[in-house]
Amino acid sequence: MGRLKTLFRKKESGPHPDRVMEAQLRQKFGAFRRLLADNQEVMEIITDLEEKYNGDYIFDMQYLRASIRRLSEKVYSLIHLLNEISNLKYGELYRTYEQIYQELTDLLAKKRKIPVDDLVLTFDRITLEKEESVGGKMANLGELRNRLGLTVPEGFAITAYAYKEFIRYHHLQEEITQHLTQLDINNLEDLIVVSRDIQKRILEKPIPPFLEEILVQSYQDLAGKTGGPVKVSLRSSALGEDSRLSFAGQYGTILNVSREDMGEKYKEIVASKFTPRAILYFIGKGFQEEDIAMGMGCMRMIQAKAGGVMYTVDPGNPQRPEAVIHAHWGLGKTVVDGTVTPDVFWVSKEGPYQLRQSHLARKEKMLVNNPEGGITWKEVAPDLQDGPCLSETIIGQLGRIAGIIENHFSHPQDIEWVLDERDEIYLLQTRPLKIFTQKGIPSSQEIPELSQFPVLLETGVMGAQGVGSGPVFVAHQERDLVNFPAGGILVARTPSPKLVTIMSKAKGIITDLGSSASHMAALAREFRVPTLLNTQKATEILAPGLEITVDATNCRVYQGKVEKLIEYAEEESVNPFEDTPLFILFDKILTRIVPLNLVDPTQADFTPAHCRTFHDIIRFTHQTATQEMFSLSTSPLTASGEALRLDTETPLEILLVDLGGGIDALLKGKKVKPDQILSWPMRSFWQGVQSMKWPGPKPLDMKGFASVVVRTAAEPGGENRIYSEKSFALLSKDYMNFSIRLGYHLSTIEVLGGPGENENYIKFIFKGGGATIDRRDRRARLVATILEKIGFQVGQKLDLVDARLLHHPKEVMEKVLFSLGKLTVYTKQLDMVMFNDAIVDWSIEEFFKEHMAR
Repeated sequence: MGRLKTLFRKKESGPHPDRVMEAQLRQKFGAFRRLLADNQEVMEIITDLEEKYNGDYIFDMQYLRASIRRLSEKVYSLIHLLNEISNLKYGELYRTYEQIYQELTDLLAKKRKIPVDDLVLTFDRITLEKEESVGGKMANLGELRNRLGLTVPEGFAITAYAYKEFIRYHHLQEEITQHLTQLDINNLEDLIVVSRDIQKRILEKPIPPFLEEILVQSYQDLAGKTGGPVKVSLRSSALGEDSRLSFAGQYGTILNVSREDMGEKYKEIVASKFTPRAILYFIGKGFQEEDIAMGMGCMRMIQAKAGGVMYTVDPGNPQRPEAVIHAHWGLGKTVVDGTVTPDVFWVSKEGPYQLRQSHLARKEKMLVNNPEGGITWKEVAPDLQDGPCLSETIIGQLGRIAGIIENHFSHPQDIEWVLDERDEIYLLQTRPLKIFTQKGIPSSQEIPELSQFPVLLETGVMGAQGVGSGPVFVAHQERDLVNFPAGGILVARTPSPKLVTIMSKAKGIITDLGSSASHMAALAREFRVPTLLNTQKATEILAPGLEITVDATNCRVYQGKVEKLIEYAEEESVNPFEDTPLFILFDKILTRIVPLNLVDPTQADFTPAHCRTFHDIIRFTHQTATQEMFSLSTSPLTASGEALRLDTETPLEILLVDLGGGIDALLKGKKVKPDQILSWPMRSFWQGVQSMKWPGPKPLDMKGFASVVVRTAAEPGGENRIYSEKSFALLSKDYMNFSIRLGYHLSTIEVLGGPGENENYIKFIFKGGGATIDRRDRRARLVATILEKIGFQVGQKLDLVDARLLHHPKEVMEKVLFSLGKLTVYTKQLDMVMFNDAIVDWSIEEFFKEHMAR
């Protein structure tokens, strides 16, 4: 009280101390509100990060950097605001923050280092160890040639270092980075514009003299080895390509190129790094643009008799022990592009490499080398159209090669090959085969409900397992993809790697043509989009907008949404991006952000020194700030002379401090009547108080009387003190911090109730009494039981009750506060009559029966 009186004294000059204190109160309250807003925002950022990490949403490094930057700023703000509220008690948090922030910054700044090397390496100098120089595709080919002794076309690789020098020579990196930084990856139209601008800048630049010279010399060396001028094929080999991720069909391959065109075609391969689908792919998979330096392979062009793709494991049936070969007359490009339906052969990978099964297709046209350069379509001779394009001998040789390569890499492989006119097999590419296994989708016999849904298609081949449902979207050309809706089923004539641009939001893909050996099927398996190929008539039968369910595993399409199948498939769902560089980085970043180690505020380790993540800091600042605010109503600051007195018929003296919008401003300087309070938490609570008849003194037995006598005699002020202590309430429109003294017990109620339910809470502390400890304990148990029944989370220890109600809307909180008002009056001096436990039970029943039922 002495301290309170001091605060009411006037000084001769300077700001009145009461006004200073009130300004400090307002400042703390303002900081607390900003802290709550920031806390809400950081939790939304973390939720968004977790949603991206665990969901199917496409995002990029730009998103990650922006999110971490925003999160870091807000976490720093939380620390600053907590220190503003607490008078700089928690400076140690800044050191913890700096350590975590630096770790995050270091993770985001890591970049791949492109090694300095020769501009060109001949194939005899390349093995897997050169992957960082020549890219995964050429490194794998070098490994086949130099470690396994298998046949690959003669050639050389233009290194990633040469690409770096090309970009440096023309000062292109800054332009490229600027374009990509401004790109909205989810806006396809924006993506197309950015792609066009970057490619244009690359193509208009000349080949630097130093690169032109080495290209000419390398070609002449190749021609010398092959007996004269030859046409060549140019194949992209970017860093990261054909490694853990396939990049299938994303970058350029140009066939049958003459020496004179090599320079221009090299630039086209470099520019292919920036096609819309390639940008979307590498950004979506978490590569930084600078990390994907474009290497290139230059190989003697093979006059193809037949070509295709071989999987060392059948993706549609990984349990089968055979390799599966997709083959067609002429160049294998038709197979990987999905523009033809190939023959399919299953062959043993162990001697004697027997053909186990074959499906033959009608093969009317094939792609061949054009003598003038480039490639052209040609009719297949009539007598060859329906027969196998490979002999059993060649099939057996491919089976042997499949076993050798798979054993060497210790992983199923996706191998591109070509057969020349002398029946010699050349290998053009090998890369890890992406396979995900899924338990079988039940058939119509196993799910009777399926008979209710018309089967629209029951044909084709599975490109990627799974079930998806959504409206049909028919794409006739690439630009149609701009309008593809999230959750749709894409229906197209042919499979194409260009479809990768919609795979992150597609529930399924169905095509008329194609095979599971196509680039698009490989991408669909990476993105885990249920894909059904070679249906022959999907574009004719499936009308735009029609809701369908595609069961790619069983090669069926149902009309309508088949919930049973979808539920079954969802049980098996996994994140399709979990092994991408972005997710590996993302995982490391989240370990510095998400784990919550500070759980229990009552534990000794709930301190700044024990914060190990941003979430720990957020938790600590929120909890501690709330606690600091909770204690404000009992701090010296609240003894302000600016406080207004509540005009009440109760014997309580209640002072109100308006923090903004809590009391009608026109009435300041007068006593405040209850109906002039604008703070809805206070109004609701006080209405509950007023609804009760103010109780008179409780009948005392000798023990209760003695305890009161002892306490009043022992404490300063004696019995006159019982109602002489002031109660204080800090109020704003939607905030109340009310410390109410009723005799020997103190209740503190703090309420925040804004429009956002997530931040809303009621905190209630009840402690003390005039009776003996056993009776105070019984009253505390009574209070705790009633609070639990009306929805609070309650802790009780002897006569202390600590209760919280979180995340409820204003309408619910108004009713709860009304009940708290009743409970406050009902329990006044009730400890005096808590003779035994039966009284507690009877009182609880009476409270609900007499006071809560009305």
